Amino acid sequence: ITQLSGAGPRNWGILTGSRSNLLVIDEDELGAFADVCQAMGIGVPDTLRVGTGRDGGGQHWWFRPPADAAITIGTGLGDRKLDWRCEGGMVIAPGSVHQTGAVYTVADSGGVIRPLPDRLVAALVSEPVRQAKRRKELKARAKELGVVGGAAMGDPSYLVGGRDNQV
Repeated sequence: ITQLSGAGPRNWGILTGSRSNLLVIDEDELGAFADVCQAMGIGVPDTLRVGTGRDGGGQHWWFRPPADAAITIGTGLGDRKLDWRCEGGMVIAPGSVHQTGAVYTVADSGGVIRPLPDRLVAALVSEPVRQAKRRKELKARAKELGVVGGAAMGDPSYLVGGRDNQV
């Protein structure tokens, strides 16, 4: 790790799911997660948040998933642009560089990663058919675009500041 980090800017990925006991909700539009929580009748959880550097804001909300819930990856929580990563996913780690040039930075909570609230668990578990359909659509689109390993060949964002699966 020391050799890699000394060789210039690098992005780091953390596997989500059972290997890390981590589930991340990706909020691309500030306030979207609070809106979804309010619609579900729950308060916004006080858990570790990481600012992503996305133009207009963006945050990753880090949670501990329940061991017995089958939560994978998905998009579109409620009617807002919220994605989530759990089993089979990954998240960009703090200290990495977003494609805008901003650094992923821990926002607050004192570093405490809280359990995912039950109502959010229920919402994420109830999406398996939708999640599978979306993954199939994304794979087809990636093949159409000639995407290899998460980034198009020759895409400079593959090295620094790439998206979630471009570490």
